Amino acid sequence: MLNKKVITMFAGVGLTLVSFIGLVSINNKISNPNGVSDVVIAIKDVSKGTVIDSSNVKTYFKVESKIDNTVVPTSYIKDINEIDKVIVNENIYENEIINKNNFIEVDSVLSNINKPREISIELDGIGDGVGGILRKGDIVDISISDDQSKQNTTILKNIYIVKALTSDGTEVPRDSNTPVSIVNIIINENDVNLIESAKNTGNITISKVK
Repeated sequence: MLNKKVITMFAGVGLTLVSFIGLVSINNKISNPNGVSDVVIAIKDVSKGTVIDSSNVKTYFKVESKIDNTVVPTSYIKDINEIDKVIVNENIYENEIINKNNFIEVDSVLSNINKPREISIELDGIGDGVGGILRKGDIVDISISDDQSKQNTTILKNIYIVKALTSDGTEVPRDSNTPVSIVNIIINENDVNLIESAKNTGNITISKVK
């Protein structure tokens, strides 16, 4: 008798569960008769300038099925693997649906560099206050200042920072408050002497563009 009651109880629970799943399925079909589409959303806030590639993309983003197929904008990203070798263009917030305009491609920043060279600039002595907060992924202009006229002349524009380092060579993450002492930038081979000359005068100014 007891076994029959237990079997009956489990059968009742099973029927209730099946009914619930069926109702949810029906409700979803009523709410989204054309089905839902995958979209990529942010798992957490992502700061402007963060560099995203295949090694860290799943730290910041995930795929969810939540948008009606008929109303998905073409700019929305559906495949998380599309987010690779890009820089976050504006701050992204948790649960935000991600679109192509959230990023700029690293390659597009470097497209005008024919013979790329990576060089280092020590930030000690740079007096504009921006040095310590620079991070990988930042886009900067580099200027030299004239001691007599007190005017700045921009010598290189839209330069990409590939590494931001402490004085001992440790790379500083974007979400760290550790001051940066050295930045590595990518420039044309022909501009190396220009930077080296500016470094020797000690009058370099770095300004964040993006």
